[in-house]
Amino acid sequence: MTHSRTPAQSSYLRQSAADLLRWPLLGRFLRWRHSRTTVQTVFLILSAVLIFDGLTGPSLAPKNLATVTSWIQYRGFLVLSLLVIGNLFCFACPFMLPRRLGKWLQNRFLAGGRPLPRALRSKWLALALLVFFFFAYERWDLWASPWLTAWLILAYFVVAFVVDTLFQGAAFCKTICPVGQFNFFGSLVSPSEIKVRDAAVCVTCKTKDCIRGRPLAGSAKRKVQNAEHRVQSAEYKVQSAEYRVQSAEYKVQSAEAAGRVQSAEGDLRADGRRGAAGD
Repeated sequence: MTHSRTPAQSSYLRQSAADLLRWPLLGRFLRWRHSRTTVQTVFLILSAVLIFDGLTGPSLAPKNLATVTSWIQYRGFLVLSLLVIGNLFCFACPFMLPRRLGKWLQNRFLAGGRPLPRALRSKWLALALLVFFFFAYERWDLWASPWLTAWLILAYFVVAFVVDTLFQGAAFCKTICPVGQFNFFGSLVSPSEIKVRDAAVCVTCKTKDCIRGRPLAGSAKRKVQNAEHRVQSAEYKVQSAEYRVQSAEYKVQSAEAAGRVQSAEGDLRADGRRGAAGD
């Protein structure tokens, strides 16, 4: 499918920075439908190794994978990725996998879950958790305790699973995850960002595949099309009602104008009769 572009859009495309999706090997991997799941699985396995070594490995922090990898190597990689690429953490977030399982359980056994309480639908909870995390990091020396580090990682997985099993709308990522909120803010300094390649595609898109992360299935497409048809029917009914109202107003105005004309003609005839009687 081709779309005509305005000169401004064409200029924007020419001036855009390097498009990672067009790179020979990396671009092909990123366009693969299972690329994100693959990276998340790798980080999930790494997280399991950190938890295991943190609970059963050496208690000395410099010799334990949980502390060395989490607080030194991974944090350094995270800062560099924020400065160069952006929020790479959420792309590779291993907590997405238990959240996906929780979503499946929610749809199967909890009738789609329940909305998150209105009082929690803000960034204040994540901000408070982030401040508490910084406090706990210094107060209990998390960087020096493989055991606490392992339990912190495990608690993160449990909370992500429980929250997205009970509540709708990716509540964990949007309002609770302090690491994600920190990375969202930190990615603002990155020279790279997600941009629209062709605005014309967004104008004509109806399935929102870029937001969903995958094309709609046949039944889902039919549901979307039926919903769009109902919306169009409702808009048509509204327009018809507005047209009838305008027609009624026009008839009222016409009737009023005709009444005024008849009244004026009556006055003229009365004046004519009075003038004839005076003569």
